[in-house]
Amino acid sequence: MRFLIVNGFNASTSGAKLFDYFRNSIQNMISKQKEVADTECEYHFRDRHSLDDFLYEPETSLIRTEYGQKFNSIDIVFILASSNSRPWNTNMRKIITLIRMCLKTKKLLFSTSFGAQAIAYLCSTNFSVHASITNNHGEGCKLVDFPKYTLQALKNGPNEYFLDSTTGDLYFYSKVTDEWLPKANIGLHNRRDAMEYQSIGKYIVKSPTYKPKQNMLANQSEMICQIKKQFLHHWLFKGVAMEFAITSYNQWDIHAITFTNPDKKFNSLAEHNLRGPLIIESDNIIATMFEIEPKQKDTVKILSNFIDYAVKLIRFNNNYNLISITNEKYFSGNKGLDNIEIVFQQKKKMSNLNPEDLLKKQQKNFMLEYRKLLNTAIQESERDKIFHVGFSVKKDRLPDKIIYKRRIIK
Repeated sequence: MRFLIVNGFNASTSGAKLFDYFRNSIQNMISKQKEVADTECEYHFRDRHSLDDFLYEPETSLIRTEYGQKFNSIDIVFILASSNSRPWNTNMRKIITLIRMCLKTKKLLFSTSFGAQAIAYLCSTNFSVHASITNNHGEGCKLVDFPKYTLQALKNGPNEYFLDSTTGDLYFYSKVTDEWLPKANIGLHNRRDAMEYQSIGKYIVKSPTYKPKQNMLANQSEMICQIKKQFLHHWLFKGVAMEFAITSYNQWDIHAITFTNPDKKFNSLAEHNLRGPLIIESDNIIATMFEIEPKQKDTVKILSNFIDYAVKLIRFNNNYNLISITNEKYFSGNKGLDNIEIVFQQKKKMSNLNPEDLLKKQQKNFMLEYRKLLNTAIQESERDKIFHVGFSVKKDRLPDKIIYKRRIIK
C-alpha cells in the first residue's frame, strides 16, 4: 500500500511538532492493522511546496502524465495544514490542486482544519482553476467596503475576484457596466463580520439551540463537537462520544446552509452549537475543522476509525481506485465529472453481477439493439400504409346507420 502524507504548515517549530505527531500516529495505526500484516507499506512525505511530482491537472498547466500515474498509485492521502490558511491563498495552491484531484477520482483522503474549509470551498465554487482574492490583501471584506479597493478592481484579471467576507460571495467588477457582478459563493464566512452584519449574517450563521447543561471547557479555543443524530452509527464515530471537546482556531466557518452544486456535494456529520459544521464527508473524503490532539482522545479515535475503514476498503473492495486522473476522455469538457461518475457506477454494478445475471443483461441489451434496428428498417411510407389500413378496417366495422331504441316506461 502507498500513502501520501502532506505537511501544509509553515516552516516553524510548532508546525513541525504537530506534523510529527500526525505522521507518527498514522504510521502506528496502519502498522496495527491486520490487513497490512503481509503487505509492504510505502510512505511518501511532502510539504506544500514539494508536491509537483504528484500533481496532474491540464487546466492548470500540470501536464506530465508520469506525475498523474504516480498519483494514481497512491491509496490514501493525508493532509495536515493550519486552520489560518485560506483555500484561495497562493501558497496553498498545490494542496488545493491535490484535494481537487482526490475529489475527481474519489480517492481516500483525511484532512484536518484547513481540509474542511478546502472541501467546502471546492464543492461550493466548483472552480477548475485557482482563483485569487484581491481585496484586503486576500482576506476579503464587507460588501460596503468594496469602494475602498476600486483601483485594485480595475487591475483584476481573469480568475481574480473580490470576496464579501460576510456572506462568502465572490464578485468581479464589470468595466463595461461599472458594477459588481456575482460569480459564486465559497461556502465559508468570516464569523466576526457575519455576526456584526446581522441583517444578512443571520442567514449564514448557525442559529443556537438551547441546552440545559453546558460542558466546561479549558480555554476559549476549545469547543464542543456534537455528532448529528442521523450519523451516530456512522463508521467514523465507532467508540466516539456523542459530544466531545475539540480545539479550533478557525476565524472562518462553513455556512450552516451549504451552497453545494450537483457535481460535488458534502455531508455535515458533526457540528458546533454556534459555529456550524465541524466534520464533513464527501465520497471517500473526511475533513475536520480541528486538529488531532493527543489529549483529546475522541479526535484520535476518529483518525483511527478512518484508517481502519480505509485499509479494509482497499483490501476487500475491488471497485476502489478504478478512476485514473490521466484519463482525459472523462475529465475534459463540462460533463467530465458526470462521465466519470457514470463509468464508476457501471463498473461497480457489472462487477457485482453473477454469471447468470450477466448473461440475462447481455440478452436484454441484444434485444434492445435488435428492436432499434427493426424500427429503423421500417420506412416512413410503410408506416403510413399500416396506419391507413388499420384505420380503414376500423371504419368498415362500423355500421352505416345507428338506430337508437327508446324504451317507454309505464
